Amino acid sequence: MRYEDWKANYNRVYVCKIFPSTWSQFSVASEWKGNTNGGPYPNLNVEKQKSQEEQKSPIDLDTCDRWFNNPQFRLSVTKRTQCIISLMQEDFNISKRPIIPVNFLVVRVKSKRDRLWEIERDDIVLEAAPGGSQTEVRELTRTLWLTPQHDKKDVHYIIVPNTEVENNTQFGKKEEERPFFLRCFASDPVELVQLPMTVETTFQNKWTSNSSGGKLGNHIWCRNPQYFLNITKPTHVKIILKKKGGRRIKDPIGFTVTKANAPTVPPESTIIGKGKKGVTMPTSMMVNGKTYAQTLS
Repeated sequence: MRYEDWKANYNRVYVCKIFPSTWSQFSVASEWKGNTNGGPYPNLNVEKQKSQEEQKSPIDLDTCDRWFNNPQFRLSVTKRTQCIISLMQEDFNISKRPIIPVNFLVVRVKSKRDRLWEIERDDIVLEAAPGGSQTEVRELTRTLWLTPQHDKKDVHYIIVPNTEVENNTQFGKKEEERPFFLRCFASDPVELVQLPMTVETTFQNKWTSNSSGGKLGNHIWCRNPQYFLNITKPTHVKIILKKKGGRRIKDPIGFTVTKANAPTVPPESTIIGKGKKGVTMPTSMMVNGKTYAQTLS
């Protein structure tokens, strides 16, 4: 076909890369929906200025209270490997929904079991759309080389795709929730595993004149609202205490996690949720032949 004829009949050209049969190839269908629509990570190019109190404190405050809920995928390599990672949205001609800005991080981790809850900047291997740039393309593709060790220690990598539409009035909530496809092409054998999703429970409460006990050490500290958390096996738990409605609170807020001793009499409280089903039951009822107090012993 002559160039003039091609130009007259077509307005777009796609250049496709054909991978050798020896390469590992993965295509995983997933989605951002409900709890898994965690939104963007805070702009990594902006350094957070800590107050004097925060600098003295041994506790690091979280940078984001939603991002860690995004779908996460663990990628493991056995040797220095070239990886091409692609984050692709649905075709507009099929979904009839506009392409939205997306991003993904590749983060180096030491543990093969855990998902990411917080990250150190030095562990970020790649940010696909750096600087919070909102590029609206259907497919976001990046190439990188990964190694099985870092500083003479075994490491793995976690890929976290996310939408970049937070606080963007151009897109509604329905546009934020959508399927995506994560594709990975590697020059050598690799392992790609989707990590389990988080289980989230939210409670609303308030401090009143009768339930505002101040911080630990105050003689009326025990008046503060209290919640009982019961786990049956080692579990990573992330607890977030957040001010409601954007109100400015002069005094800082905080919470304490303590070990609960078995009471002799079941307290007058209610188990709000149990696992994913959210079963509500009075603590005085028998559960598997045991009362609330007996489950603590």
